[in-house]
Amino acid sequence: MSLRHASRPLTAAILSGVLGLAACAPTPPEDGGDTARHITTACRHGDTDLSESSGWVAHLAAHPDDSAVVIIPDATAPDGPDTVRKNTDTPLDIASAAKIIHLLAYADAVTDGTIDPDTPVPVSEWESFYLPLDGGAHAAALTRLGVDKREPAPGVAVATDPDATVTFDDLVSAIIIESDNAAADWLTDTLGAPALATAATRAGWDNPHIPNYLGSLLAVLDPDGADDPGAASRRYREDPEWADAILHRAPAGYSEQRDILRGTAMATAGDLAAVYTRLASGDHGPAGDIARRHLEHTPAPGYTAIGHKGGSLPGALADAMEIRREDGTPAVAVLISTAIPEADYTDALAAFAWQDLMLQAVDSHDIREQLTCGE
Repeated sequence: MSLRHASRPLTAAILSGVLGLAACAPTPPEDGGDTARHITTACRHGDTDLSESSGWVAHLAAHPDDSAVVIIPDATAPDGPDTVRKNTDTPLDIASAAKIIHLLAYADAVTDGTIDPDTPVPVSEWESFYLPLDGGAHAAALTRLGVDKREPAPGVAVATDPDATVTFDDLVSAIIIESDNAAADWLTDTLGAPALATAATRAGWDNPHIPNYLGSLLAVLDPDGADDPGAASRRYREDPEWADAILHRAPAGYSEQRDILRGTAMATAGDLAAVYTRLASGDHGPAGDIARRHLEHTPAPGYTAIGHKGGSLPGALADAMEIRREDGTPAVAVLISTAIPEADYTDALAAFAWQDLMLQAVDSHDIREQLTCGE
């Protein structure tokens, strides 16, 4: 079974993040031998049904330049002979998977005493970055955190009491669990983009790019602002009349969104693997403990813990996991694809089969071998 809770239907809110993991617990893959044989056949014959893990193997083989995979069965020996690395140095779109940067920066700030996790944050400050193109992420976060909300228009949810507060730690949890874009941008504004970049670099991510989710998503409604997401974000927060006018526009279609949103959040599979390897192996110190507490918020029967952050945008999907087995051995899996056909996109997001593949691969030599097909 995959980690398939809270995957909100993606309307125009592609960047909100596919993977929430709020309630459904992952379980160990079953029928490992049969799955491996099925994947072998699929790779050989090119069955690219993205609702099946075997179809993901074939898809990755068919798109070697637009996809990347890292499978590390033992994160204490990341360069061991069983590790699989494919196209790990090519920057690719990772959408909300980049929000691991925000979590790392928060964990660093708590560790060094810059932030008290119990500090109250006004919901009004958080919601100043809220654009109701998030697939319901913000509404779900308000509900989970016990904040009364109202819906002034279809698809829009805001706190009933503008003076309501949540703790700093709760707000960060919304970045990971619901993949709330507004919370991520609020944190960037609060800590500063340099602090986020420093945290990512410290964790092993070279030359991190800090996304601006509000400004990027505004371009779906106003393509003329696509070249300067920062300016668009500021105008949205400072010019209520313009913001209201923008919210009455219809979003661009799938292919237009794909073109507009490409480049919003970029990383290599090697960047993500380096971060998650440090977290899985316990090499990131006290800050790593804080980060894992947020990533590993859902029970994982059959494992000590599984923590991850994923995301999607039209035509692209990314996921990264740190897996801690009951025998104490940590593992890491990263999968990115930026070549998902529109016809397959919805089915792929509904099935979560790529997660099945990632969990199977860390424990199956046969499946890891199949992930090298196409080379």
